Amino acid sequence: MSLLSLKYIGRFNSTGLAEFSSMLRLPIQQVLAEVSSLTSNSEYFESIPCEMDVYPVENRLQLAEMLHKSIGSSTKLKKLQSDQGLWSWLAAVWMPTLFENSPRSAKIGEQARWILDLQKTRYYRHLLAGPYFIYNHHLPDPKKALSILGGSAIVPGELVGQIAASSDIAFSVGAEVATILYVDPKTGKAKKGSGGAGPGSPRRLTAAYLNQIDLTVDYRGMSAEQVLRILPKEFDKFKTGLTTD
Repeated sequence: MSLLSLKYIGRFNSTGLAEFSSMLRLPIQQVLAEVSSLTSNSEYFESIPCEMDVYPVENRLQLAEMLHKSIGSSTKLKKLQSDQGLWSWLAAVWMPTLFENSPRSAKIGEQARWILDLQKTRYYRHLLAGPYFIYNHHLPDPKKALSILGGSAIVPGELVGQIAASSDIAFSVGAEVATILYVDPKTGKAKKGSGGAGPGSPRRLTAAYLNQIDLTVDYRGMSAEQVLRILPKEFDKFKTGLTTD
């Protein structure tokens, strides 16, 4: 397992962002070989004193915990929590580690995974900022949001994409409801059969139900157990072993 101990965190300037954006268009092996030269060149970023250890993580939850610990220790970093340059530098410095022992399906993918997109509907695509924001919002018990934080750091998975794509759901009790329905409490991973768009699927929960009842029911003001009680029967198959009445 590789370990990189940082004594500072960088914040890309406009030139650094442009260079990183151009680099992301290159073949993956070339990017991985060259990205450290970008994150170590002081012409491209401002350095902010802060300690952080970078090493392979099991899931998005562990990654978010590490980010929360480091960023929370710096007053300046806390003020830059939504800064594009900060998150893009962090993504660049974490990139080789995220790809270490990664699944074959892992790829660079769209730029929003590495360069923070400030649009409300796309923030979640960023591999570091996405889990960090969710983790912070669901404190003191971020495990309630394992539907978003339980996936692989480099290949988040379909469940994460479906739940995180709607900020109204991701930043509310909706994330906990999805965790109860679709995450195996023993493994912390998505249950078998929780993909796709069929009856009871995460896609049905978000698009066909929670986003619809939001017009008439304040589900965000309810507990997860209360929301589970009013779900249609198509979701029953994912309630196995739960007591909701």
